[in-house]
Amino acid sequence: MIEIIPVGGYSEIGRNCTIVKWNDEAVMLDFGLKMEEYVRLTEDDDIPYNIPQGVLIREKAVPDITAVEDELKNVNAICISHAHLDHVGAIPFFGNKFKIPIHGTKFTIEVLKALIKDKKKSIENELISHTSNCKFRVSLNMEIEFIHITHSTPHTVIIVVHTPDGCIVYANDFKLDDTPLLGKKPNYEAMKKLKNVKVLIMDSLYALKKRKTPSESIARDMLKDIILKTPSQGKNIIITTFSSHIARIKTIVDIAKTIGRKPVFIGRSLSKYLDAAKEAKIIDFKKKADYVRFGSKVEEYFKKHKKTDNKLFIVTGHQGEPKAILSRMANGKFFPFEE
Repeated sequence: MIEIIPVGGYSEIGRNCTIVKWNDEAVMLDFGLKMEEYVRLTEDDDIPYNIPQGVLIREKAVPDITAVEDELKNVNAICISHAHLDHVGAIPFFGNKFKIPIHGTKFTIEVLKALIKDKKKSIENELISHTSNCKFRVSLNMEIEFIHITHSTPHTVIIVVHTPDGCIVYANDFKLDDTPLLGKKPNYEAMKKLKNVKVLIMDSLYALKKRKTPSESIARDMLKDIILKTPSQGKNIIITTFSSHIARIKTIVDIAKTIGRKPVFIGRSLSKYLDAAKEAKIIDFKKKADYVRFGSKVEEYFKKHKKTDNKLFIVTGHQGEPKAILSRMANGKFFPFEE
């Protein structure tokens, strides 16, 4: 018999976590943060290393695994669908509680390694990276299939849990982009071949709106139009976006080259994801851009580089986080804004 046990992420944004069980074998799909609660919980700490697990659960920043304590002994593996923090971000705080292998695509696993290092954690779990289209066994009767799907971060997959009684399809998050800037289009053929699907667990931002999500190539053209057609000589250009959106960042770097500016990445989060993209052999910006990894180095960078209108700054803080680089720049720190 197949059981589906929702742990987090249902009727909320974040804390994604689902357990799929067949008899006494189980697999956990995603284990993420609820970013709003996590940011609130950590806003007084520059680098929150040692938040107790109980506090994270009580404050609803992570999935409440205490509610499924009896099921955890059956979980043979954790499989991560992609590298966004609401799907992978809780693992550094709880990995050793499970002591089971963690599976993901190459980029996802590299991001996880960076998060573990950043949080100064040490976990004993085996971190296993796979290609975006593959099958592997996690227990005697449960096989996992990764099916490549496009999303706003690389190496995203639909996870299919195959059991003797049929399969569960976990499609959480995605968009259908047939002209992606990085990687291949969705693997429609693998989806068509699925048989005996018992349940589809599906979530996608804006799913309730009746419209098509534009391709990332459309976003690239819109960005080009804005930047190339806006007079910027003698002016500064500062752009912010998701640190995990490697395709969007590539567009920004390409535009910087077109207008003769040096890209400058500022912020720890950006550095983590860009390092992961390099390790996963997706793209390497090292020779094309400057990196300012830590907030403590930003002031030093601007003291050394007085001329700023020949650069294009890509910074963290696109959601207005108070301590991110963009907010700190806007509040008069680091950057010589004029009236």
